[in-house]
Amino acid sequence: MEIYFNATGTMNRMTYFRHTMVIIGIVLMVIFFTILFGVLEKISPYSPIGYLMTMPALIIFYYALLVLTIKRLRDIGKSGWWSVIMFVPYISTAFYLILLFVKGKGSNYTTVN
Repeated sequence: MEIYFNATGTMNRMTYFRHTMVIIGIVLMVIFFTILFGVLEKISPYSPIGYLMTMPALIIFYYALLVLTIKRLRDIGKSGWWSVIMFVPYISTAFYLILLFVKGKGSNYTTVN
């Protein structure tokens, strides 16, 4: 779990891809169960209760994705501040693809300093 919340170290392409897929999968499950619970309890996912059910989990997982992105940026020799591109719609998709395909400094595993 430390890999998702500690921004020290670097991360290679495959490790970044695997951990990003784990986060996306968990987020999709949280959204699915929120909608399922909302349908069963007749609560709209767009109501304040629906938002209160999903927002804490989404904030935690978005922070974990930010930490992974900072580690990946360090591996390709960029500052962690480049991760603010994640907040720009449409450009963030190209940014993720760049992070997946640009070769890093040669690390074959996740290192934690």
